[in-house]
Amino acid sequence: MSRLIFIITHPPKEDGPNPGLTAAGYICAEKMAQAMPKPFHTVCCGMGKRHIQTARALGLWLPDYFSSVFGVPESRDRTRNVLILTDGTEIPYERYTFVTDRKKLLVEAINGLPHQSAVVTSRPTLKTLGYEHDAKDGTIYSYNPDTRAIKEVFSGANDIGAGAQEV
Repeated sequence: MSRLIFIITHPPKEDGPNPGLTAAGYICAEKMAQAMPKPFHTVCCGMGKRHIQTARALGLWLPDYFSSVFGVPESRDRTRNVLILTDGTEIPYERYTFVTDRKKLLVEAINGLPHQSAVVTSRPTLKTLGYEHDAKDGTIYSYNPDTRAIKEVFSGANDIGAGAQEV
């Protein structure tokens, strides 16, 4: 039997440092919770407020593992091309390297998970795993580590978030 890992992207988030979910994000999470395959063997969660709020809203609290490898608390402001750190400090986005620095760790961590695990994360994780389409906020994807196949299982959101892949 092939392993399936469920990659769960957080629903729409607020702007600013370490953003949480919007009101629409919580509505999206309710839809996702109803469609989500359960139970999960292992649950992993990013470190941002949006990841933690998503895990709670989906009934996946308390995750087995938390790591910035699965999602960072920082947020990107695309209009000004800056990264907003958790304390509100803004740095030029081109000087932020963690998204590329973590790629190998992220792929190894996800590929090493047991069958029927879940990862609460952000859209760039799908791109890192080789997803060729624009990933959506508030969506559940299945990922087969053996074949690298990624399929959309359910989307609670009708848009693709802020456009191109974000932090």
